[in-house]
Order: sequence, then C-alpha cells, then structure tokens
Amino acid sequence: MTNEFIQSQKVKLLALKITLENSLGLKGVKEEMHIEAHADSLDMGTALSQIDTVAREINHKTGLLRKVKIALLEIQEGGYGVCIDCADSISQPRLMAVPWTNRCRECQEVEEGEKTGPVGRKSKAYGDSDLNAWAKECTGVYWGRNGRL
Repeated sequence: MTNEFIQSQKVKLLALKITLENSLGLKGVKEEMHIEAHADSLDMGTALSQIDTVAREINHKTGLLRKVKIALLEIQEGGYGVCIDCADSISQPRLMAVPWTNRCRECQEVEEGEKTGPVGRKSKAYGDSDLNAWAKECTGVYWGRNGRL
C-alpha cells in the first residue's frame, strides 16, 4: 500500500470525523428530543417515536465516529489496512469503499455470520428459504410467508 493512498484515506477519514463531530452537537439533540409537558397521548407517542429515531441515529454516528478515530490512530501507528483477525492486508478497493474498516472481506463475513447465528436475523445474509429450512428442522413444520403450511 502506497503512502499516497494512505494519505488520501487519512484526508477522507479526517473529513468524516469533522462531519460526524459537528452533527453530534448537543444543542441540536436537545432541541430534537424535547417533549411538551402538556402533550396529548397521540403527540406524546409521536414525540417518543421521534426520540427513538434520533437516539438510533446518535448511536450509529457515535459508533462510526469511534471506528473513524481508530482508523486514524492505525494510520498514525502504521497499522492501517491490516486485518485485526488474520493480519492479512485489507484490499485497497475495500478500504476505498469503507475507509474505517479493520477487517478483510473474508473475516468480516465470518464476523457477520457469527452475529446473525443460524437463524439469520439479517435478511440480507440469509434468504427466506434458509429460514424456512431452519424452522422446519427445529419444529418439524414448514413456515411460509403467511404462516404455517
């Protein structure tokens, strides 16, 4: 991996870090999470739903910011682009697509497979047929899209 490539990734990561830090400013969060004390139940439900959405967005951005900071630290220490699981080099196309990644494609697939488990909670990782096969194996019943078949 060339020094030019690493420096270009550093610029991307620094720009993303600044953007995330600015978007996580507390002033905007407090304003978005305000609920009126005299709101009716429908307004209260809407407000709570909005707070939940904002909280999820904050969690996502905070997690991404942490990964960006780790990648910048790895650049500084000379370990950028090395998989934390197998110690192989992470491909440049992968780093260009996801500059904060710390796993090669193969190890990331294993990590995602371990998180989803055999039932495949992530629909992108497992299709309906896999879920149905698992359900039939465990329960002896085939489950279609609309319930038991």
